[in-house]
Amino acid sequence: MAAIIVAATFEDGRRWVWTVAIAALPLLWVLGGFHLWRRICPLSFFSQIPRLMGRGGDRKVTGWWAGHALEVQLGVMVAALALRLLWINGSQMGLAGFLGGVALLAMGTGFVLRGKNWCNFLCPVGMVEKLYTEPSRLAGTENSQCPSCSACKAQCPDIDFEHSYWKGSGDRGHRIAYFAWPGIVFGFYFHYFLQAGTWDWYFSGDWTRESDAVGQLLSAGFFFAPAIPRAAAAPLTLLLSGAVSYGPFAVGHAAAERRAQGSAEGLPAGVEARIRHRAYALAGYVGFNLFYAFAGQPTLRAFPDGARWGVATAVVALSTMIFLRRWLRDESSFVQDKLAKKLARRWKWDDEAGDKTSTELVVLHTERVRHRKERLESYRDSVAELAREGILTEAHLNALGTVRASLGITDREHDKVVAELASTGTDLFGGAGSPEAALQRQQYRAELERIVRYATDSGGALDVAAVARLQKTFGVSEAEHQELLAALLNPGGELNDRLVEHARRLVVLGATAAHADGADEDERLFVGWICAWAGHGPAEALSTALRSAGEGGDEVNALTDPDPKRRGTAAAALLAGTLGAGEVEAEPAGLDDPERWVSRSIALLAGNPEAFVSYMVALHQVDLFAGLAPPDLGRLGDLAQTRSFGADEALCTQGDAGDEDLIILSGTPRCWSPARR
Repeated sequence: MAAIIVAATFEDGRRWVWTVAIAALPLLWVLGGFHLWRRICPLSFFSQIPRLMGRGGDRKVTGWWAGHALEVQLGVMVAALALRLLWINGSQMGLAGFLGGVALLAMGTGFVLRGKNWCNFLCPVGMVEKLYTEPSRLAGTENSQCPSCSACKAQCPDIDFEHSYWKGSGDRGHRIAYFAWPGIVFGFYFHYFLQAGTWDWYFSGDWTRESDAVGQLLSAGFFFAPAIPRAAAAPLTLLLSGAVSYGPFAVGHAAAERRAQGSAEGLPAGVEARIRHRAYALAGYVGFNLFYAFAGQPTLRAFPDGARWGVATAVVALSTMIFLRRWLRDESSFVQDKLAKKLARRWKWDDEAGDKTSTELVVLHTERVRHRKERLESYRDSVAELAREGILTEAHLNALGTVRASLGITDREHDKVVAELASTGTDLFGGAGSPEAALQRQQYRAELERIVRYATDSGGALDVAAVARLQKTFGVSEAEHQELLAALLNPGGELNDRLVEHARRLVVLGATAAHADGADEDERLFVGWICAWAGHGPAEALSTALRSAGEGGDEVNALTDPDPKRRGTAAAALLAGTLGAGEVEAEPAGLDDPERWVSRSIALLAGNPEAFVSYMVALHQVDLFAGLAPPDLGRLGDLAQTRSFGADEALCTQGDAGDEDLIILSGTPRCWSPARR
């Protein structure tokens, strides 16, 4: 937005936009990291406006476009560069209109496509940012993922930048974009010379003041070939330069592969990937430095020579640093670092992990986790997580031998872990999983669980409209939704346990209320507090809980059911009034139930109240425990004991070790010193 205002308002606005703002972007990407720019990019913000309005699209890029995204982005970039050379470089309104039009296009994409599809499949800036930084970073944040992941792209770079690179580096689009880009950069700036016959036109900045560019579209495009119009010369220069650049890089890449192959039948996958990656790193290095050989120079030439040489030296030094990091990186190192970080997250301490290398993390892990069983469990779980994210291949698993050796895990133990994972159905090398799919399901499940829990706790119906909005936000199909919902409500699932606990909470609520007839004033106040905490009458909420838990049938017989869930909900049903209190036996089954919530509630129903409620009343009156919820207060009451002391009997003596808290229920304690007794 600021660039549009500057371009439309100031006469020299075009010069500042092209030779300062745009020229500084690659430096920002390298210094701040890929994810920093993804978080602050204005075009990314415009693409997310529809989602913020609740009108975001739900379509996902598939088919040919999904498989050739970098080629599409490269084509858009070439078209934009040609448009710059032909019109918007020198037109004040043309530049403002172009920037505004791109922002509107990004926003329009957000109304149709979900997630960050503009950034991942169309924006040319996103492509160049990758070319200059993949797969390493000098600094910056770990990710730039969306708050609500819709799994809009396989191997999303916003979730795991390096994983996305290694998975896609073998694609044809990567090869074309990387190898052609240095030539396109040089061709863009060389066209100023080819058109004017001198470099003065570019370095003076006069091209930013050419207001009649549209009227010159059919004028001479090359100083040496005036018959070719500008309208054809600009795109022709860019395309030919890209082709000329692609050739040497492709030939050099092929020669490096032949040299590494020697007399062997073929290259190992790891060696082939390393050679390809280093060719990409070299192309990015050349493209970056070619860009800064020209970008910003019309403005920098107004500064002293020392300042200009200082900037040039800093640019080369910075680009060399990132180039060396990229050159020395390989996919095996990435997988080892991922495994080490996953191991670190499973530690039982928070210190010393920090932002360490895989070797340092392994040394710390070995030092802290000394028991073989714990090491094996950590290793197994971390390998399983890598498999679920689609990171592992058989070659990667073999490359983890260094990490295994540092952890003291033998090859036999490793084979046992692999066999164990295979027996549980874990596909180690299928690559079917992905970080974005795992994140999408994790986030959607948490939000769905929140909606279901709210309906259960409030005694109301499930908010169908909220669920529909949630499905659209996360891009979850109806089949996926039903699968996740079934998992949540599965009898052995976490949410189902929550529903059971909810029913048992209502048991205590109702039992306490039933006991209130003979209660004193403090107990009645306590019952009122429980009712206020529950936020509703027990019968209405219990009805919802029972329906959600899917329970029914003969509640009295269910009191002896082997399933504690059925015992708890049956007792709750009695309290809700579905059966009369007279139908409960004087000594009903279940008094010795191992589930304390169930046995206490049945005892209260049977008219045999324990001191349980009295404990809760007393504890609730203590400031230290007043903020506890009734279930937690009940568990604390389980630990309480009632004791009586004589008039001269000591509750405690100064200097003695104490391991209990005393709460005075009745009577007045006195304190005295032995010397004054």
